[in-house]
Amino acid sequence: MAATLEIFQKLNYRGLPPHGEDSQELILPRSVDACPNVEPQARRMLAETLHAMFHSLGTSVSELMRADKVEYLFAEEYITGAVPPSRDFIDHLVRDYEEMHGPLSDKARTYLLAMYVTSLEMIPRTPEA
Repeated sequence: MAATLEIFQKLNYRGLPPHGEDSQELILPRSVDACPNVEPQARRMLAETLHAMFHSLGTSVSELMRADKVEYLFAEEYITGAVPPSRDFIDHLVRDYEEMHGPLSDKARTYLLAMYVTSLEMIPRTPEA
């Protein structure tokens, strides 16, 4: 597990410019400690990233629901880590985030997808009878 998290960090920070230079790539935001009770760490990292992306939109879940964005129905549960997000939610959040902040880099997309897949792998499975 530690190796997977290390890979996430490398994907998110690789290619950062030397100190003092601008980067053309957008690195994903993260609300560190926004979801302190979410375990395992991979799920917490995803929730904190979604939390930061969502709050950067400067709107509320109810406003998005009024705008007929049904994919935000469970946004509060997703961005707090209470429930693993759907892929549709992530796709719509990325689209709205990019409209406001510009396109994500390929590395940022890879990082987000890797966190999503790993968080799904962490969901406890019920034993088959």
